[in-house]
Amino acid sequence: MSTTPNLLNEAPSPASAFDRLRQTKTISEQLEEAKDHPTPDNPTFNTVYRFRINNKIYVLEETLWRKGQRGRTSWINQHGWFFVHCHDNQPGASFWACRHCDLKSRVTLFDAKASSSASDHLRKIHRITKASESTDSETSSDAPLKRPRLDFTGLTKKRVKTIQESTVGLIVDANLPFGIFQNNYFQSLIGQLNTQVSTLPWSRHTLNRSLEDLFAEKREEVKRELTTAATRIHLGFDLWTSSNRHAIMAVTAHFLVKDKGPQVRLIALRHQLGAHDGENLASTLDEVITEWEIRGNIGVVVSDNASSNDTCLQSLYSRINPRMTEKDKKSRRLRCFGHILNLVSKAFLFGKDADSFERQSDAYRLLQQDEEDLRHWRKQGPIGKLHNIVKFIRSSPQRTQRFKRIAREEKASQPGDFLLSHETQREVELILDKLQDGTQPI
Repeated sequence: MSTTPNLLNEAPSPASAFDRLRQTKTISEQLEEAKDHPTPDNPTFNTVYRFRINNKIYVLEETLWRKGQRGRTSWINQHGWFFVHCHDNQPGASFWACRHCDLKSRVTLFDAKASSSASDHLRKIHRITKASESTDSETSSDAPLKRPRLDFTGLTKKRVKTIQESTVGLIVDANLPFGIFQNNYFQSLIGQLNTQVSTLPWSRHTLNRSLEDLFAEKREEVKRELTTAATRIHLGFDLWTSSNRHAIMAVTAHFLVKDKGPQVRLIALRHQLGAHDGENLASTLDEVITEWEIRGNIGVVVSDNASSNDTCLQSLYSRINPRMTEKDKKSRRLRCFGHILNLVSKAFLFGKDADSFERQSDAYRLLQQDEEDLRHWRKQGPIGKLHNIVKFIRSSPQRTQRFKRIAREEKASQPGDFLLSHETQREVELILDKLQDGTQPI
């Protein structure tokens, strides 16, 4: 007999103290790992994947079925798995494991000689009976079975994939933890809606793996879009510092697709290591362009007005096409209109050196020198006066309450509250927004 990997045919070693303390993997999690070890064409007891359940070794019964074999047709098959105990490396008794208990990280095994114990368990604990099974499920159980999938749930592959994509999308879009779907209330809700969906693996490991698989799949789709675009690929990039002090560069691709119109794709979001000088930024952009295989199809690049970005794009276009003239390099460097408008607005509100004005105000605030800060703002005319009025109202809970009372008496449609943010520019924007809509009389 040919040798097989240790994972499949070696008896497990005695559990160490660390193993005893570590949380054991659920059956669903082990089924996910089993996907990396496909069932052989001619499976035997010593060549199929083995599961550790309650510190004992089992083999999934269906992996031992011969090709075209009918297998078990009991209705409890939709709510659990049948395992064969491995005793002295030989097949032993068969057991049924409850899928619903496994979702709650509990192990419930019943002797598979009869289905009565498992049926009673489903009825008493999970309120599931044979009568509640759908007609479709009963009909499908009578059809000849092909070799079963390890993750068989009674759902089609297409539907399982759609559910997984929606699940991963919810986690990413709502910034949820991977363990949210193991919540007992969520499992109860899904079980009430569709028992087949509730039997899908919802563990952290499964969802993490689904996210990685989906990312790789969508990445290839975006790459195909970029390579078949009807226009050149125009890029936009920007840098900022995250709350945990990481420098981040984001890169977006802008292009046209036939019959779909303008498209925008985020193609990079990565740490910017080292200094933020032009050459270093160009190296990061060059890596992104090479990674997406679009070096020969780059159009213009949009960024803000920082001088380092001028140097960056000079260097980048020289790397892409050493023959490009200085005139062409400059014509392909576009400046962000939003950034220009922001600079104009700040200059209009705070003068030529807006950054210096903000730093001085922040310093007064940090030192709690309120009178100096008020005088500092009075120099800004109407905007400064407006700022000081808001600061006066916000400096005391009693004044804030009085302001709200007066606003209600004046029958303001939305007697809200004025805000003072830590960022001076944003602070003034919030004030102006509230005054402009006419709901904040003073």
